[in-house]
Amino acid sequence: MRQRDPELKNVVEHLANGRVGEAIGGLERQGRVHEVKDHSARIEAIAKEYARSPESTLVVSPDNRSRAEINAKIHTELQAKGLVGKGGIPG
Repeated sequence: MRQRDPELKNVVEHLANGRVGEAIGGLERQGRVHEVKDHSARIEAIAKEYARSPESTLVVSPDNRSRAEINAKIHTELQAKGLVGKGGIPG
């Protein structure tokens, strides 16, 4: 999907060209980067944000362990909202 927000499009272009630092800086200036230092609180915040808007949220995780934790928590949040069933099937 093409980016409609020019500032976000600029970030995507930086990423596509390998300028990760510039992309992250752009996201920070736009208020799109949020630090949550506590591990459990961070996983919870990611899951809640994803469940709030799953169709427009991308989650990137640095490793398999955190990916599994985030996926499990997201699944729990989506179940609570009735968006998926126990097996991941829409509720």
